[in-house]
Amino acid sequence: PLAASDLLARLYPLLGSASALDLVFWSDAELLAWSNEGLKRLARISGAFIDRDTTITVVGGTDTYTLPTVHLSTIHVSIGTSRLRASSLREIEGLSATWQTDTGTPSRYLQDAQGVEQIRLYPEPIAGGTLAVVEHEFPADVVATDAIPLPEPVADYLLFHDLAEARRKESDGAMPEVAAFSDGVKQLYEQVIRGYWGVSQ
Repeated sequence: PLAASDLLARLYPLLGSASALDLVFWSDAELLAWSNEGLKRLARISGAFIDRDTTITVVGGTDTYTLPTVHLSTIHVSIGTSRLRASSLREIEGLSATWQTDTGTPSRYLQDAQGVEQIRLYPEPIAGGTLAVVEHEFPADVVATDAIPLPEPVADYLLFHDLAEARRKESDGAMPEVAAFSDGVKQLYEQVIRGYWGVSQ
């Protein structure tokens, strides 16, 4: 995989530099920050970053759990080998007038009343287990020594994203026409990525 340092090396000539030492209007820290913003943008608009999280332990008597901070949207939820069905608050209310105090083996989950940061199980579990959540998520921030979490054929998305941001920044190095061109190429990459991985839910 392409490393973030390789991406920076490709950016330097496009910014009139041979290395980080002679960057005039930008810094490596800025370029990497823009790379991380670009990865987060991709996570929001595509299904490129999906993982199965099993860090939540279900405890009997507790129905609401906080999801990982990288969580964007939920695709599938299970406890052990039992799949939980996504439900809205209206559906749960239609199932039971006492839904807030019902207990048993969870068969459903809801998030619309909890927000994306939390998940509520219904009915309230009486036993423990491991909650497995397949989710769209933000990738971890990259530093110069990290591999970029994208296949190399589309990793140049970040090259054009960063070039656009660098040339859009107000400075003597600003080139609005280069920023506009880079934005156009970036949008083509986004179409390809959404076509291959789908969109984030």
